[in-house]
Amino acid sequence: MSIKKYMTIDIIILTGIACALEAANVWIVGIFKNELFTLSITVAVALIIMMRWKWPAVITAAAGGLVYCLSSFASFEQYLIYGAGNTAILLNLLFFKVINPREVCSSAWLSALFCITGFVSVLIGRTLFSLVAVFDFANIILLAASDALNIVMGLIIILIARRQKGLFENQLDYLKRNREETEMFYE
Repeated sequence: MSIKKYMTIDIIILTGIACALEAANVWIVGIFKNELFTLSITVAVALIIMMRWKWPAVITAAAGGLVYCLSSFASFEQYLIYGAGNTAILLNLLFFKVINPREVCSSAWLSALFCITGFVSVLIGRTLFSLVAVFDFANIILLAASDALNIVMGLIIILIARRQKGLFENQLDYLKRNREETEMFYE
């Protein structure tokens, strides 16, 4: 299988999981009226994809936001805030300009920082699109508050993912290492 095909399948599977759980989240939270907090793993999964493949993480982030809006019968403004706002996750690629991805994978502290900056990037995007769409500063506080629990959950997911062989790792490095290990085994 080619790297491109492997990457495509990997992104489709992880994005599908994020979107399915996003829809389930809306359904479950819908049972509890006026709930401020929602549970979402979209940003955490997008960050795992960012570590694995870099920029394609934007696909998962935007898809998760759109599925959230579609599942909750959102207004046009919410599609803009969550769908387009989530694309600001790409700002987190700047993290790799400062710190090598291998160092992020091997350090719990750097992995946690990577996760937090990812959520901050998404919050910046949602805030900017919120100001354009509804120009309501109170909405910014609601956006930040609604993601408070998701940041904690995202930290847990990232810290667990980094402990799994190859899950929270650049896939080209992982495949190369796997190939070398396999070749050594058969020698």
